[in-house]
Amino acid sequence: MSSNTGPAPPYTGTPPSNAETAAKVQQLRNLVRTLQAQMNNQQNAATGNNGGSKQRGRDLGEALKLPKPEPFKGQATDDNFEQALKDNFGVVNKERQAVAELLALKQQKSYAAHSAKFRQLAAKTQWDDDALMEIYYRSVKEKVKDKLNQD
Repeated sequence: MSSNTGPAPPYTGTPPSNAETAAKVQQLRNLVRTLQAQMNNQQNAATGNNGGSKQRGRDLGEALKLPKPEPFKGQATDDNFEQALKDNFGVVNKERQAVAELLALKQQKSYAAHSAKFRQLAAKTQWDDDALMEIYYRSVKEKVKDKLNQD
């Protein structure tokens, strides 16, 4: 058995007329109807042919309906709800999150508080000292930059 991996050969014949195409479509429709009738006959025979009123138990629309939810009784059933939320929607990549916070960090409070926050975030990254010094310099206030430049 050979495998056909190449492109299909070009169609070189004359295209079929509209009448031929319509006849082929009609043949296919008839084939589909015949197959559907055979499937229905097999299903009716399998269910014992109980008048055709109920095919295979219940209607497809009924089978797809969701069950009605239970009313809320004021008590949560999941004790670890907060942990489940963190597990499902928490930070996936902590290093990437730390880098984003580090790049967005600007000194708002004291120099000591800013430095502590910067060290916490820097510890979560794997950046070298040169990169961290540049980011740190950009994140401090202008007054601090002036003092750093004086030294």
